[in-house]
Amino acid sequence: SIPACSRSTSGDSKEPATPDTMLPITSEGEWKDAQAVMVFDKEIKQLEAAELLEVKLDKKVKSRLGDFMKKALVDVLTFLQENHPKLAPSSGSKKKQGAAVDVANVLSSRLPRFHSYSNPQTGVCDSGFDTTHVRLLHLLFHTFPSLFEGSEIQKFAKDLGGSDEKEKQCLLAEIVTASMEYSLSGSLKLNNQVQTFVEPIIKNMLVNGNLDTVAMWRDCLACSIHATYRNPKRLSFLVKVLAESPFSDKKTTNGSAESYRQLRLLRSILDECSWRAEAVGHWVLKKLEDNAMLSHPYKQVRLEVGNILAAVTRASYRPLQARDKRLDILVQSIAEQLTPLLQAKAGEEATDKRLMSLANVAIQWMIPSTYFTETATFQNLLLPLFPAVLHLQQSADTEAADRAKFCATTWAWGSWGFASDENVDSCPTAVEEVLKLIRKMSKSPNWHIRKAVASYLKIFVPRHAFLISGGGVVKDEAHPALKTVKSTLINLLSDPQVEVREAAGIGLQTMLSSIPGSGGPAGGLSKMTIKMQKKLYKMSKTKIPAFSKGQKLLQERNLAIHKRHGGVLGLRAMILSRPYDVPEWLPHTLIGLAEHTRDPIPIGTSAKKVFQEFMRTHQDEWHIFEDKFTEDQLDTLRDCGSSLTYYA
Repeated sequence: SIPACSRSTSGDSKEPATPDTMLPITSEGEWKDAQAVMVFDKEIKQLEAAELLEVKLDKKVKSRLGDFMKKALVDVLTFLQENHPKLAPSSGSKKKQGAAVDVANVLSSRLPRFHSYSNPQTGVCDSGFDTTHVRLLHLLFHTFPSLFEGSEIQKFAKDLGGSDEKEKQCLLAEIVTASMEYSLSGSLKLNNQVQTFVEPIIKNMLVNGNLDTVAMWRDCLACSIHATYRNPKRLSFLVKVLAESPFSDKKTTNGSAESYRQLRLLRSILDECSWRAEAVGHWVLKKLEDNAMLSHPYKQVRLEVGNILAAVTRASYRPLQARDKRLDILVQSIAEQLTPLLQAKAGEEATDKRLMSLANVAIQWMIPSTYFTETATFQNLLLPLFPAVLHLQQSADTEAADRAKFCATTWAWGSWGFASDENVDSCPTAVEEVLKLIRKMSKSPNWHIRKAVASYLKIFVPRHAFLISGGGVVKDEAHPALKTVKSTLINLLSDPQVEVREAAGIGLQTMLSSIPGSGGPAGGLSKMTIKMQKKLYKMSKTKIPAFSKGQKLLQERNLAIHKRHGGVLGLRAMILSRPYDVPEWLPHTLIGLAEHTRDPIPIGTSAKKVFQEFMRTHQDEWHIFEDKFTEDQLDTLRDCGSSLTYYA
């Protein structure tokens, strides 16, 4: 079960209770309990102290060696500072490796597996952070405790913290990681000593650090948490500092960059701890809401807020756990606030900058939530925001438009493959819930949204063809989901906007080619498709009234053109759904479009493209397909499919 403090209502205006994970450890018993490995909130075993291989040396030799290393510690640290392969040296050439470094490397080689358990990756990270350095420093602190307790390391770390040079900041991050990992194998007293050393460094970095070193500190924190077996309680002081820093009243003049840096490092903790830091995540979520950071004007801050919301979402949705209603409440609140955007005309959404910032955060929240997961798991979060995502694809705000398009594509490719409520047998599937919303959005007065609906179905239908068809070949009675898709696309074929009609034609083509029995690879047509074919044929025969200047007659002419064009696009979709075959019904349907090549634009253009595309896709085996056409049909096909021009 999740701690009670993490189950507070999202809409509650009271100060959220501090999660247990952020409370300090005050007793040895509590410190021992924090070393337990937790799996889905159930303690399964107690960790023993790390089994560290000891260097077998005589006590006198070890003591003298420790005294030598203490005197040469600065030389070792200076060498490590200059030995970052991915970072260019700030000044001069590298110093020659001294005896102290030779000794340290010998000690490190004697313990090849000492540090491997505590890093998500070994070697040099992309940021320049080197886990080999961490391994060496951890070994030195463990073998010679006086090195950590002495004043030399404190003074050297203070000097590093006062510099913006990448090499110095990287080494400082490595020292911090080694110190925190060193504290995990000792007593509570040692943990408190490390906290006294590390906490001021972290706080100074969060306030005065620069953006170039964020990646280094991200790797530092990730490695430190990984060493705790992702149990944040063991480094509760670190979690507390990172969780509280974005909401501090003491901001520098560069507050936006500072907020971004703090949120980015906080996210590294939430990502690494996952469900173990769920209570912390919801505490942060409430703080973000109370501090109006969900609509922050700074782009990088908005992205990090969205990513943090996604991290909390992934931590809250896991097997054998009841769904957390707080996220549902937040999504509904955001959806209600974005309602004015749905009523704005194309290009007018950017007038309210606060709403556009909130929309960008919401979209960024939804995108990572569908990565590597069952999208249907998050349908109660995704569907309320779906209308806003479709609408924002045509926004004048390029950031919002690009993210909305990517978000819609991600959702279309996502897996919507199980019931929306597995505890109710009669509950509709997630696919049916999506199609129900899609059908509603296809009737929007905004033609951009209607086009977005057709484009969404172009990906969604093939991706979920098995579920939409009812689990097999379409024969007698079509599945309700397939009927919904078909009727939605047919209605869009008669849309007043030509872009919507063409997008619907492509969507219908993908439906026919991906669902067996609806005109696709399985051959033959279902009853549903036969009825649809007759309707499309009837639409293509719609008579176009003669041109007139009268408003009413002009409107009737336009409606007739829209309907006739929709019929041609629908028949075109049926023909092009069979690019490498000629079924029995295709020759008659294809030749029937010949008369439309002389229709006014855009009907004539669409009809001519059918013949050109058909000849292109069937030319390799034309000697076989040719026998399925009569001589008159072949003559018509040659005339319509010819590329001859007036000049030829």
